[in-house]
Amino acid sequence: MNPTNKLQNIIAPGTVIKTKHKNSNDWVFTIVLSAYENLIEIKHVEDYLVSVLMIGDILDCKIAGENTFHKITAEVFNIRFVSHTIVLKITNFESIQNTRKHKRYDTYLCGNYSIKGEYCDNYCVVLNVSLGGFYIVTRGRLKTGDVIELMLYHQKTNYLLTECVVQWVDEKEQNHYYGLSIVNVHERSMQPFRHFLRSLQRKETMLYKKLKSQYGDYDPVQ
Repeated sequence: MNPTNKLQNIIAPGTVIKTKHKNSNDWVFTIVLSAYENLIEIKHVEDYLVSVLMIGDILDCKIAGENTFHKITAEVFNIRFVSHTIVLKITNFESIQNTRKHKRYDTYLCGNYSIKGEYCDNYCVVLNVSLGGFYIVTRGRLKTGDVIELMLYHQKTNYLLTECVVQWVDEKEQNHYYGLSIVNVHERSMQPFRHFLRSLQRKETMLYKKLKSQYGDYDPVQ
């Protein structure tokens, strides 16, 4: 799909966009400052220094609309030192109908799981979470339909105990990525789990407001 056709209608100035290096799991929140043809200018954030973003790097990007989810592949076209902005050249643009029942939040939680009825624990990291499920990465092997008992750790010694079923599998080299839907949450974990989701929601809302307020002070460099 030619990205120039819908670019300016969908990626308007002030749009919050998530970006990450290709094949990385670290999403960075930033904001679109301007858009023209297949180029968008975004705010430079501190996380880009940590990830050593360079001209020519390929980024995965995503924008969550009300009913549509936009997936974008872009190349770092320019890094403007004076204005602290980054120009991305969009190479692929795809719009997908958003059929998710629950909003997902990016997070990093360590945990372990075992196939129900077995006693072998496997280490995993939860990459995102919603009221209905999880997205995890692990070295362990699972298959679609497997029922697992998943224990997640947060706030030092607190943990969440859930029972999940594997909905889909994505294997990438040594790591395996799994989409899980929640079958049951342990009674003692229900309230902490909902509290944890509310804290993620508040954190994301505050970040959006911060980005929007910073955009109001932006004066684009021509």
